[in-house]
Amino acid sequence: MCGPDLQNGGQTIARRSAVKKYTCRDKVLEVARQLAQDNADGTFTVAEVVIAMREQKSKCSDGTVRAYMLRKMIQLEATTGRPPDLIRVSTSRYRLSQP
Repeated sequence: MCGPDLQNGGQTIARRSAVKKYTCRDKVLEVARQLAQDNADGTFTVAEVVIAMREQKSKCSDGTVRAYMLRKMIQLEATTGRPPDLIRVSTSRYRLSQP
């Protein structure tokens, strides 16, 4: 638990700041790691990620997943200076830049 607890009428309540926000990007990376381990060449497609996220009942919409993968996760270096999360290895196939 981060920081001191707050007292409320004799009850101890943990601060909410200790809870990490879980983003669609985090979930995409988690699923991509699973798929990369399952494939011998370590690659996966956008469709495979979308299907896996649906099967896991993710709250991220298909469109959000595609947008993250095809725009944000590949082009990070140009916009943020950080290395990209994904590398396009061939038509419709991707690999994690840092497994």
